Amino acid sequence: MGSIVRGTSTGGSVTTLADTSMKLAPATFNDGTIWLLSGTNHAGLTLKVKTFGEGTFTFYNTLSNAVVAGIKYAAVNNQFTFDQLLEAVNYALGSRKSMMLDTTLTGTGTQEEFDLPSGVSDVRRVEIAKSTSEPYGYARSYYWQEIYGHLMFYSNVPASGMPIRIWYAGYHPEVEYDDDINPAIDEGSILWGAAVYLYRNLIEKIRKDNPTATELLNEANSRMQEAQRKSSAYARDMINHDPLLGTGI
Repeated sequence: MGSIVRGTSTGGSVTTLADTSMKLAPATFNDGTIWLLSGTNHAGLTLKVKTFGEGTFTFYNTLSNAVVAGIKYAAVNNQFTFDQLLEAVNYALGSRKSMMLDTTLTGTGTQEEFDLPSGVSDVRRVEIAKSTSEPYGYARSYYWQEIYGHLMFYSNVPASGMPIRIWYAGYHPEVEYDDDINPAIDEGSILWGAAVYLYRNLIEKIRKDNPTATELLNEANSRMQEAQRKSSAYARDMINHDPLLGTGI
């Protein structure tokens, strides 16, 4: 997926990362992508590279905290641009339903009917906290039903201040470079699903026989299917609808 390098910063600013040991040619990473892998204020950031030269990556983004020496990073050239990588991840997230988690509802002690949050449907499991603070000690509820966008409790309504955890089958919303992905979704399925999208588009773009690209597409597709099988085997992918008591379901 392009030329990936790893290194450690020797300095930087809010718009740059410098690595004096990086001796690759100027413009190698122009319009590429850089991932910051360590640092209290930087770990997990994904940035679009504007220019590269003399060991310095310049970002399109402006960070809240300047890059300092000792930040580990990985960078890739623009065989697949930042925007294409983001598009591929969103394709993988939206290509199939996965178990999603919503924790926005809270019990009142008397409320039996709750409006489901926007985008939440096909509810499979409802859990109610036993404490208002961590550790919450979530326990499954078997006395609820989903009806036309509402969550109805027929017995054992959530106590006042108790968080409600809802597991539902849905499509992940599109993400930007600094968004978190729902931890309930298997990472391998996203990674290899994105790779399938990228190499399929590459083959369509070049419109000619490219054995290497075809081989990489086949490998990515195989690994995606393997990741999906494993995620299902470990119940990270989809869960069955819990049995409900007192509803006839």
